[in-house]
Amino acid sequence: MSLSNDSVSVWVTALLTCVWLILLAISIKQKPANTGSGGRTLMLLSWPLLVCSELWALGNGQGHSLLSLLALTTVPLQLYGMQMSSMALLWRKPHYARWPLLIIAVVLLALLGYQLWVFLPELSGWKGLAPYGEPLVYWPVYASCLLIAFAMLYTAIMQVEHIQQYHHDLPLQAVDTRQHKIKGIAGASGFTVGVAFFLVVITALVAFGILPFQGWLAWFHCGVAFSMLTVLMNLCRTQNTSPSPFDHAALHAAPALTEGRALAIIKHADAAVIESKAYKQVGLTLESFANQAQLDPTVLCLALLKVKKQHFRNYIYQFRMKYAKQLLLRSDIKLDQVTKRLQLGNKGTVSHTFLKYLENKQ
Repeated sequence: MSLSNDSVSVWVTALLTCVWLILLAISIKQKPANTGSGGRTLMLLSWPLLVCSELWALGNGQGHSLLSLLALTTVPLQLYGMQMSSMALLWRKPHYARWPLLIIAVVLLALLGYQLWVFLPELSGWKGLAPYGEPLVYWPVYASCLLIAFAMLYTAIMQVEHIQQYHHDLPLQAVDTRQHKIKGIAGASGFTVGVAFFLVVITALVAFGILPFQGWLAWFHCGVAFSMLTVLMNLCRTQNTSPSPFDHAALHAAPALTEGRALAIIKHADAAVIESKAYKQVGLTLESFANQAQLDPTVLCLALLKVKKQHFRNYIYQFRMKYAKQLLLRSDIKLDQVTKRLQLGNKGTVSHTFLKYLENKQ
């Protein structure tokens, strides 16, 4: 076993910690009611535990083996906080499985206990655990690292898929979709996928003695901490999302909407749009309109798809186009001014869309 301490990784940890302190200050200034603040707070508070051994080395000159082992067990907290924060941005009532991360945490604690039991006679001499080779002897350390890397890989891939699905379904529930897109989190999750894959490769190469990398465990901690910090940076950004108001469980279990009921819902919605002038509201979402019209958002979405074969965004856009036509015919206002007021897009796109709208009306 190599008991080396890589000073470069320690100073990298110090730099990452400075970034964490800045994010902590930003999070404290933000309103606690922000969407996903609970998961973000969990990530912020548990992040220093990921690099506790390196922070110990920064103050004492050498790392500590027990802290190095304990740092690995805090990764499930980070992943759970990441899951909580991201899902709160996507769904009004988020549903996600907690048991996989719970099982991972239990297994990591069991591996930690086994390591302390087996290596107890050597513990007093450990000043930074960095095993090399001998996979049959130090398999608990390698198994812990591989389990963490695969958990990061799976969680980040699922995050990317959920965010892509959110953007795909956004026209169903928001009119001005550009205002409600999630910024940066998908990219940070993709970066986490790359880091996790790299950590799997490094751990396997070190375990079988192929890569003579003495301070690999300290860099493993830094890789995990850096990827989680990247996610945190994007979670601390202001995100104006439109969490899905649909009750997906009820949606699958609900009976088919009849033609008569769907027509009645659309008629009620048309009247509510005209009465409240909802087409003038920039940033309008299905949930806010459904509350104004006293309709269930899920039922309204199903009715639009059944009767008009269109999603909520196109439904409101028809009213906006009609209103824009009236403005252009009855006043001297220019097309680009109407476009800016109603958030219809850029001038070239609107001209083509508006002409198509007039052709359909004719």
